[in-house]
Amino acid sequence: MSTFNGLVAEFPDIRVDYFRPHPELRPPLACFLSHIHSDHLAGLESLRSPFVFCSAATKEMLLRLERYPCRINYANGILEARIQRYRHLRNLLKPIPLDTPTLLELEPGNHIQVTLLDANHCPGAVMFLFEGNGKAVLYTGDVRSEPWFVNSLARSPSLIEYSSGLKTLDTIYLDTSFLDNIEFPTKAEGIVELLQKVSRYPADTIFHFQAWTYGYEDVWIALSKFLQSKVQTLDLHLCRLQPLMCNGQIHVDEYKMSMFRSLVVTNPENKFAPSSHLAPEAPGLVGFMCGNNYHAGALTTDENVRLHSCEKGNYCNTVKGSQVVWIRPIITRLPNGQDVAEVGVGGGGDDLERDAELDYLSLEDVELLIEALCDTDNVPDDLRDQPASDTRHGGISSNNRIRYAYTRDFEPFTASQTFNDKSFNDMSFIDKSPIDVISLNILPVSNGSDSTSTTTTFLRFMTDETRMNVFVKVSETGLFGRGTRPGGGAGHHLARHG
Repeated sequence: MSTFNGLVAEFPDIRVDYFRPHPELRPPLACFLSHIHSDHLAGLESLRSPFVFCSAATKEMLLRLERYPCRINYANGILEARIQRYRHLRNLLKPIPLDTPTLLELEPGNHIQVTLLDANHCPGAVMFLFEGNGKAVLYTGDVRSEPWFVNSLARSPSLIEYSSGLKTLDTIYLDTSFLDNIEFPTKAEGIVELLQKVSRYPADTIFHFQAWTYGYEDVWIALSKFLQSKVQTLDLHLCRLQPLMCNGQIHVDEYKMSMFRSLVVTNPENKFAPSSHLAPEAPGLVGFMCGNNYHAGALTTDENVRLHSCEKGNYCNTVKGSQVVWIRPIITRLPNGQDVAEVGVGGGGDDLERDAELDYLSLEDVELLIEALCDTDNVPDDLRDQPASDTRHGGISSNNRIRYAYTRDFEPFTASQTFNDKSFNDMSFIDKSPIDVISLNILPVSNGSDSTSTTTTFLRFMTDETRMNVFVKVSETGLFGRGTRPGGGAGHHLARHG
């Protein structure tokens, strides 16, 4: 679990993998995201600026992330549309290619060079090499430091000046999820043990691999290839009788499949153009085209397979109706033989099964909340007098109102006010019962022939639910001027909203 506070002492104008504000510091000029595990996304959902730099794969997957309850409710038809909680960041996320030193201007005269390096962790996961003003730091994020990987870093063109001793890094911000003196097997050793155990089961065994987060893609590909190679040794007649035995693909739910399909980029103007892949795992997972031939990947949405990684709470019919061997990943084995289960340390545990949660409130958020709770000046008299014990809502209803407020950048807003349409003897038409005006749209009309003229005429379109029509008023004295009715209205016996 990441406990990093996002601050890089050598470069105080940036934040990495932590996006909640530090009230005692000035806001960052640039942010960086190493990967999409949830323990590295703190505060990102409410971020509005500045740009967030990451890998292309991280951007595409982040834009499609959904909370577990929302995914399950959508799959069960409770929700009509997917709720992608980071979709609003699509214009803030700026992808940078890997192994490419990139100079960024934080502000006039303030530059930083960043290089993204593969982190051997999950699709899109990167380390950041920051350089500038005579300083250099390496931020690893979550990294799997296996011997072959460390050797490849030493040969990286972007790091070789440091690994050779020509230059020295000022600081390495290192993943310290595991500090105990415990021996960890390599990923390859773990996969070999898994394949050996799977091979002991009969050919018609149904497996479920409990992949609760991103980072098991290599295991999927290895398992699929291994099972597929076993299929090739089976009798074709037997395969026709028991098709489950003859498919080495892995069934995943639509959500997982869509996440990995986002790593494949096609040319919409030329369907014959080759696809590009944002992560090396992508073609092995979701397939690819070679000439006119499609080559399937390790994953499928077809339930009629032996191996499954469909989502908890939304298991497919094959898993529900079969005797299943459950494969639960472990990270190592202690000298006494005890298995150490993967519980999410250093990997954003339960990313695929997290419940909806509220983000932490900053001190500034709490102060604004207290201020709002103490502000009774804008509470209407009829609401102020409403009994607090009216749990059945049987009191006298207040008038129907449309309220408005001003803002320049959506933070902060002015105090809200009731829209006062002085069209009926200086009484507000919209602050009046029982007329049900449920929406108001205002359209400015230019008073001149060029775009620089000042607009003082406005058309106000309102929906009257009691009469089931939409009517218009014209104000020639500004946005809140007296409105006049041209007459008539647009109505229909089924109309409900304008």
